[in-house]
Amino acid sequence: MKKTTALKIVVMVILALIIPLFKDVSSGLLSIMSTVLIYAIYGMGYDILYGYTNQTSYGHSLFLGLGAYGFLLSVRNMNADFFIALLIGVAVVTVAAIAIGLFAVRMEESYFVITTIILVWIGYYLAMNMVNITGGDDGLSMTLPPISLGFISFSLYDPLIGYYVFLSFFAVVLVVLERIVSSPLGKVFIAVRTNPNRVEFLGYNLFYCKFIAFVISAVIAGLAGSLLAVRFRYASATYFNITYSALPIIWTVLGGAGTLWGALIGAAIYLLFVYFVSAWWANYLILFGALLITVMKFSPKGILGIIKKKISWG
Repeated sequence: MKKTTALKIVVMVILALIIPLFKDVSSGLLSIMSTVLIYAIYGMGYDILYGYTNQTSYGHSLFLGLGAYGFLLSVRNMNADFFIALLIGVAVVTVAAIAIGLFAVRMEESYFVITTIILVWIGYYLAMNMVNITGGDDGLSMTLPPISLGFISFSLYDPLIGYYVFLSFFAVVLVVLERIVSSPLGKVFIAVRTNPNRVEFLGYNLFYCKFIAFVISAVIAGLAGSLLAVRFRYASATYFNITYSALPIIWTVLGGAGTLWGALIGAAIYLLFVYFVSAWWANYLILFGALLITVMKFSPKGILGIIKKKISWG
């Protein structure tokens, strides 16, 4: 990892730790910031697939939903503690990602997109119809288990504790993914994006490179799904909806694909529109769509691309 990247992470985490301590920060704002962090994790995972290996998947909500239900059902049916439930949720997604990736990743770009769309609709309709397991459209709720560290335990019902937990997961995922993309494997990912034919010419197995990126991306999506279930103490079949597959694409394109940080910017702007702009105009998505089109028109590398241009001009 580059020193400048490590410094950015340290500064960001320090600021994120300090901000909630101000008296004017309400529990509602903490909840919004928590959701931004979870969505950013989801978006960063997707960026590994889309931004680094140029694979466009519309099926990631399948892994988001599996992660959410893996956590929730473990708590409801097995009385699992926080970390065991989290491990089960991620394990379920890992198995599903390997099984799906082994045949989906082999397909050409357009067929890959179509396959992921079909799979996510199958998952969505199964979740809607298996009401006895998923609760269907109404979903299921749960009582959150405390986070136990042996000598001390924390209640996730406290918004500040919850925020710091989500921030910790965000920081860990960011550091891990930064390590991956700056490693030789990450360089191969970038080569897959820019010139896949040359990757094969150099002796790399193109399928395995794409497959590894697919599984990493899906596992991070599953982790985000588990954390989303914790955040809302709830999961429903709507998590499998294709809308949740389109959102990380929008965040990464808006913030800047192939940057990881762009997912955080895109998710924050999206939730800014959802929670604040929608309060004075119900058709807020029109404004958000106009912003997205404008950014794509003038900066294909997203908002981070604009910022980097300004810095280089300066």
